[in-house]
Amino acid sequence: MFIERAMFEFFGSIIIRIETQTDCGTGFVYRNRDGVALIATAAHVINRADIDGTPITLSNDRHLPPISLLRSERTILKNYSTTTGDSAIISIKPQILADFPKNDLPVLGWNQIIPTGDRIGWVGFPVTHFNTLCFFTGHISARPVSSRPAYLVDGSGVCGVSGGPAFRMDYRQVETGSVYIIGIISQFHPFQTPRTPGDKRQDSYPGLMQVESFDQLSGLVAEIDRLNGTPPQRTFFG
Repeated sequence: MFIERAMFEFFGSIIIRIETQTDCGTGFVYRNRDGVALIATAAHVINRADIDGTPITLSNDRHLPPISLLRSERTILKNYSTTTGDSAIISIKPQILADFPKNDLPVLGWNQIIPTGDRIGWVGFPVTHFNTLCFFTGHISARPVSSRPAYLVDGSGVCGVSGGPAFRMDYRQVETGSVYIIGIISQFHPFQTPRTPGDKRQDSYPGLMQVESFDQLSGLVAEIDRLNGTPPQRTFFG
């Protein structure tokens, strides 16, 4: 359908492939203006590299050949907790994103209710085809009541897609040139059951994917704004 092609084209210009010595995943350019360049992703994708101070490699097939960033060349703010979230912002030199669109992405916060059953999309680089940007769709299954604003989605969270953007599927958004981010891909909750009572072998069935609300990232971005674009190294929230 036209909407899928249009959104896939849009995200191809802002999506980021992320690789570290121990992990890989997806991110996306959230802000690229006024001398500030911010990449959003899931905290678990870059957490080990952040703690160890090892390089993080970023790339985009259209605008950015692979570039390896040392600890001194990036600033990372994270919300990484089992109770509050799985999100991170990587702040880098704006020159690195010189060829990317100059804007902030429009978002829908947790208080802007997305009804259960609404269709959403997401993109990322599955580890089985990590050089290929893939497009996925599903529906909002639930908004669990907890201290952690996150959606449950009837879709597959393939390894490598973590940190990619989830967005609202709406024809009007494409017509007006606007796509609304609702959050980032965090994890997949598989449903497994023993084949027979007492059997250690398990069969797996379709599970639920978790999408962290963009509200988690908003707090990190607000902190960067508060610090005038010079956030401290490895600041934690939650």
